Amino acid sequence: MTREQKEQYREPEEFLKILRQLKGMKFRLHCGHHWTIEDNFLCNDVTIRFYSKKVVCSQCGYEGE
Repeated sequence: MTREQKEQYREPEEFLKILRQLKGMKFRLHCGHHWTIEDNFLCNDVTIRFYSKKVVCSQCGYEGE
């Protein structure tokens, strides 16, 4: 990867800042489970499957749903 390509990527804190703006929102996932965005993101994992345009809970993500 070239330096110019690397410079196109933002720091992870910027992504977390976006997630913090969604704090308290509740979502029904494609797998049928529910997810509430809280401050502690690591206790509330989801899997984003870009190829199938689905968001599933971490358990269903490991099972390949």
